[in-house]
Amino acid sequence: MLVSNGANWIVNQESLPGNSSGTPWINGGNNVTTTQNFGTTSNYDVPFITNKAERMRLTSAGRLGIGTSTFNATYPEKLIVDAGTTTSVNAIVGRGTINNYLQLNIQNLSAGASASSDVVATADNGSEITNYVNLGINGSANSSGMMGAANDSYLYNIGQNFLIGTGSSSKSLVFMTGGTAQSLNERMRIDGVGNVGVGTVNPSNKLSISASSNPLFLSGLQNGASSDSILTVLNGVVRRLSISSVSAWGLSGNSGTSASSNYLGTTDATAFVMKVNSAQVVLGDETKENLGMNYAELVPVLINAIKELKADLRKRRNNWKN
Repeated sequence: MLVSNGANWIVNQESLPGNSSGTPWINGGNNVTTTQNFGTTSNYDVPFITNKAERMRLTSAGRLGIGTSTFNATYPEKLIVDAGTTTSVNAIVGRGTINNYLQLNIQNLSAGASASSDVVATADNGSEITNYVNLGINGSANSSGMMGAANDSYLYNIGQNFLIGTGSSSKSLVFMTGGTAQSLNERMRIDGVGNVGVGTVNPSNKLSISASSNPLFLSGLQNGASSDSILTVLNGVVRRLSISSVSAWGLSGNSGTSASSNYLGTTDATAFVMKVNSAQVVLGDETKENLGMNYAELVPVLINAIKELKADLRKRRNNWKN
């Protein structure tokens, strides 16, 4: 073979193109009849260049770098793509046409106690331990206790606030459990104006709860105080009512009352009844213009009251003597 450097010619021996051992790869491709190898037979990388610059490198360890020949020293990548300083917002794009799901899949085949499969996005100042968001699933034998148990899925971040929501003002954030059909498995939603619905798809208040029975249960409630408020329900809407605004007699008595305007009784023609131990002791009936007492029921009450009074007097007398 004659080879020229532009000024001189030399004779060089080289195998002719073909599919036998030692045959070179030629421009336009080779007509081969069996699978042929391309690469190195020694411990050296294979760099790929265009326009006199390296664009891709396949290392001797089998790692592929596109846009870089430098791999992470601690956790070397099997495939790394470095777009460098670029005007493109796309580093990697995958697309296809199929009447089924088209996926980007990562699967950890380890059944170890700490195994999981994760997709991670890291901030410019992030690392393996901070400033990242993680979507993943634990392996079948994961027992690390981190982010659930075996085969549990998770989504979390390490860094600052974690935001989740919809970017369209008229759309809702929907939560489902028990299945993938929204019509059957929707449990809660936050609509476009911020109303929260539990058991309803049309929340009309900041919090709307709907159930066939017992829609709300509260535990761990604290004892009330005189400054507390009372919650009332009208057509399902909960309202706050100050205790001080309630016209009622307290179990321990009332203060600031007026003899002319505060009383115990009825404002209509219904009889007023007082009971002790579910037995009627006093009956006030305006229609009959009388006040009746059931002495058989009232006398034991009076006797007990007298006994309590005598016991109190006896206690006070003993205290005075001492």
